[in-house]
Amino acid sequence: MDKVGLLFVGAALFINGLMLLGKVDEKSARVFNLFIGSMQVMTPFYLIFTSTGDSWMILNASGIFLFGLTYLYVYVGISNLKNFNSSVVLG
Repeated sequence: MDKVGLLFVGAALFINGLMLLGKVDEKSARVFNLFIGSMQVMTPFYLIFTSTGDSWMILNASGIFLFGLTYLYVYVGISNLKNFNSSVVLG
């Protein structure tokens, strides 16, 4: 089940790249990233709660949270939805 999530992450990266090139509308990319982010946050909870104490399953599922939280905030999710500046200023 966690491998299917990686397929969606690849699709989100592809959509984000097309958005940066101006081929995809920002609003459409937002919706897609919010969907992928929420799915990538809910899936590890399911995998952790259904694992029978298998520590490797819990460790593998915890990496999925990183992708989910990244898509929900840093990428097109919440930052563009609220018009936040997500660029990094190096000084």
